[in-house]
Amino acid sequence: MGSCSSTLSSTVKRSPTSYKIIIVGESAVGKSSIFLRYTKNQFDYSYKPSMSVTIGSVVKLLDSRLLTRHNNGGHGDTQSNGLWKKKQCQQAVVLSLWDLPGKEDVDLRKTYYKNVDAVIVVIDLDAQLDTEAATHWKQDIISNLDTRIAPTIPFLLLGNKQDRLYIDAQEIAVKRLQGFALKNGFIAGVPVSASNGDGSVHKAIQILVEFLLEQTYGQEKDMTVAASDKVLSSLLEVHNLSLTGVKEMDSVNAQCAKSLTAVEQQYDSFQKGVQKFRQMCVVADITSASHSSIEQCVLALCSSVTRDQASLKYKMVDGFPELYIDNDTSSPASVGEFSSVVATYHSQVYMNGMELFNNLPAIVKLLESCLEQIATQTNDDDASLESLTESEQEERRIILNNKQVLEQKLTAVNQWSSKIQGIIEKILASLLWEETDVT
Repeated sequence: MGSCSSTLSSTVKRSPTSYKIIIVGESAVGKSSIFLRYTKNQFDYSYKPSMSVTIGSVVKLLDSRLLTRHNNGGHGDTQSNGLWKKKQCQQAVVLSLWDLPGKEDVDLRKTYYKNVDAVIVVIDLDAQLDTEAATHWKQDIISNLDTRIAPTIPFLLLGNKQDRLYIDAQEIAVKRLQGFALKNGFIAGVPVSASNGDGSVHKAIQILVEFLLEQTYGQEKDMTVAASDKVLSSLLEVHNLSLTGVKEMDSVNAQCAKSLTAVEQQYDSFQKGVQKFRQMCVVADITSASHSSIEQCVLALCSSVTRDQASLKYKMVDGFPELYIDNDTSSPASVGEFSSVVATYHSQVYMNGMELFNNLPAIVKLLESCLEQIATQTNDDDASLESLTESEQEERRIILNNKQVLEQKLTAVNQWSSKIQGIIEKILASLLWEETDVT
């Protein structure tokens, strides 16, 4: 039985809570190693592909702070309304972990998914971040669950084999892992090493268990506060922000962090898209080097299409130029080789660029609003800072550090906005120059 004690002699007892957690992922990512590390704190250096499901049960005692109803409002460690009381609790949790094979018959997988409470998706952090595989597993499980239950199932993303990365590479990989997790509906993206006994696997899975406890007891107000704090802290850490302890400010910071994660990924996708377009121009023999600027590529594409008695046109859609080939005066075959280049521009440059161009102003406004709130919170002068308690001074230092980080982010976002605007102008200038030259 789990028990909770307080400064008053009251005790809360609760029956052990049980959860079924399945571990999924591609072959050789280390699912079985994570299973073995968590259930037995062991590691097997020999690799043997799992041919069937492995099930193991563990019992964990988790320390958590709970809010419980009591009848003596206004006495002891209470909330301001006097109706709920914080207590320390040791909650017994029975975890049934299912290690599923990476390759399995679809009908068997559906059987394994029955009555699941949570999912751990494992990817190999040492390999290129396999976001497609992570998305596939998440969608496969959701599509095979009852539609009423699927939205309530928490997914945790683990990036295994962190120990194989160099320190510099770790920082980049972890940031991408966390950013992808937050954008795609995982409660967190956590780097771990099953081979090292560093406790990373246990800490990561504890985040998931505490999240489950919060789901289970939240409606009764008997819930852990640690889980939500850890998820929020993980969200903020992606951008070097910290929890302040001020609810309203942490909420705004979380909004900024989520938006920044999304826009950073959009900017990264746009840059990669531009590079793919450049490479496609080389493959189609439109330009001779992949490092040609985007305006050089557009200009060369325009000239190539014109030589085949067609023309490269554009229309402005949501502020970004979309290209298309007007081949009324030529045969489809004559411009067919350029259609794939224009298609690449559409999917990689236009789609990513248009989304980014339209999202950046909202991010700027959000960051400015957050900085205004911080300015209001910290409008005291230096003299009054000395009168603050040690904990209040630490809170102030955290807030000021967050302010500095957000100011840097705002500068970066404004620079991206200027760069995107510059690219739009260069693309349009290339198209207009070609039209003038032809005329």
